[in-house]
Amino acid sequence: MNETKRKPKIPNAKACSIMATLRRAGGFDRLTPRERSVLDWRFGLTGYPPETLEVIGGRLGVTRERARQVVALALEKLGVDPWE
Repeated sequence: MNETKRKPKIPNAKACSIMATLRRAGGFDRLTPRERSVLDWRFGLTGYPPETLEVIGGRLGVTRERARQVVALALEKLGVDPWE
């Protein structure tokens, strides 16, 4: 069976900003497990390539627009501007 595996990569500046915010006191506590997973998938926080909103929506069983909303809400909770 030929499975494609995600290969780790260096996180981008946005991912680094999010990780720094999460590491500050209480950063992880402000997010639900779903929100943490969505941010990880979207920005590749654990070193894997970022996923598209369509892929994330498929994993969650929602539309890509709803996945975008979850990302935006999670970033807002962290005080990170989703549009920068």
